[in-house]
Amino acid sequence: MKIFMESVHRNIWQVMVTKYKIPTKIENGKEIEKPFDSWDQGEIKRAENDAKALNIIHSALNSDEFFRISACTTAKDAWDLIQVTHEGTLEVRRARKNTLIQEYETFKMTQGETIMDMQKRFTHIINHLKGLGKIFDEEEVNVKVLKSLNRRWKPTVTTITESKNLAQMTSAELFGKLREYKIDITRMVEEEQKDKKINSLALKLENSSSEEEDNSNEDKSKQEELNLMEKKPKLISTKKKAYIAWEENDSTTSSETDSEQKENLCLMANHETDYEVSDSDSSIYSYNQLYDVFCDLYKEARKLISQKRKLKRNTKEMELKIFFLEKDIHFLKSEIEIAMFRMQELMDSFDHGVDQ
Repeated sequence: MKIFMESVHRNIWQVMVTKYKIPTKIENGKEIEKPFDSWDQGEIKRAENDAKALNIIHSALNSDEFFRISACTTAKDAWDLIQVTHEGTLEVRRARKNTLIQEYETFKMTQGETIMDMQKRFTHIINHLKGLGKIFDEEEVNVKVLKSLNRRWKPTVTTITESKNLAQMTSAELFGKLREYKIDITRMVEEEQKDKKINSLALKLENSSSEEEDNSNEDKSKQEELNLMEKKPKLISTKKKAYIAWEENDSTTSSETDSEQKENLCLMANHETDYEVSDSDSSIYSYNQLYDVFCDLYKEARKLISQKRKLKRNTKEMELKIFFLEKDIHFLKSEIEIAMFRMQELMDSFDHGVDQ
């Protein structure tokens, strides 16, 4: 209110401090009001200032508050009534002041509280005490702020105490330094976490590449096994002795191969002399049928393995995207915190100007 009235004219606020009185004169030994025609320029100016101040008060109030002060004839009377209504009498103000002083003396940073939240609470107490007439020294306020911080801030408190002159620093500047240190520490922690995450991702990629190489070698060995299985002998179901026909598409029959086959047949005959395969003794499923089923299952397994690898690659890509998105989020949070700090500085400067 003081700033607004002084912005209109500096003398307007004076009628709020010193009550305006209508000019009087002595006539026949009695003090009577002077007629307006006989007022001098100074008296007219003081009356105008009181009227302007009272008009400003009326314009700032709602209907309920206006009716409360509508009977007041001077700006000083209206202002005093508003103060008593909202701030209480002298005894009430003294009790409020003692309560706020106790809150100030026992002020401490709470668990999990940020510097910005702490600044709001502390500034609220200080501004109310200043409004009730309490005078603070800047160094006293700054020392109180540093002592109110928890143990986690001890290194920062030591650094600020040794490098800064607390007597020449405002509380807003001190909170700004604390917030700056907090941002630096947060960035250092984020960089360490980022390095750890990058190393972890690199290790995962390295393990994945080695795993893919092992899978590739395993696939090669499985393919070789399949090739060998295709070359295995097929049993020919007859009522006679079991014979083995080797499937060699590219080989030519010769006397040497015939002799080798005979030798093999002799060896098998010696090993199992009475082994016979008949239609009644054969399995329910033939070898060709089982082989076809196995090939189908193997193809399906290969498809599933391929899908698994594709999903693994997609998972790694998503992990990298999440990592960079988290990095962007941390950066934006830092930018928001800096913007909030600047806004808080402007608000503190405005409150400081209002108190003055």
